[in-house]
Amino acid sequence: MEDSGTPFGRVSNRFALSLKMEYTPMARTRKNTVAPASIQLDWSGIEADLNAGRKVSLSVLAKAFNVFPIDLRKIFQNRFGDRIVFKRGRTGGIYWKTSAGAAVKQPTVRVTQMTPTPAPVAPVAPMPVAAKA
Repeated sequence: MEDSGTPFGRVSNRFALSLKMEYTPMARTRKNTVAPASIQLDWSGIEADLNAGRKVSLSVLAKAFNVFPIDLRKIFQNRFGDRIVFKRGRTGGIYWKTSAGAAVKQPTVRVTQMTPTPAPVAPVAPMPVAAKA
């Protein structure tokens, strides 16, 4: 047996692990400074941003209204239902959902075929021919 640093002295490792698991404090409850139901969102502005393809970030809105992102996500799901998609990552945010299930982003212009344009050729003056003497 070895000392495991418990208040009970020298105990086996298996017993020490069970003691540590038994006496771990419980997680704290979440505390919002603002109740999620009391925030007033400008839905017309959010819909205008979604229609324009601008990025609507859930985390930025959550920080602005001092609520947790998961609570704001539930508010968006209650408001829009299946019409929106939440994407994660650098290009993530809230987007309209298309019929195929993909998120609608700001339209980009794609060039399907590029044809090289010839460089402009300067007109060349004819070379004077020297007369033979």
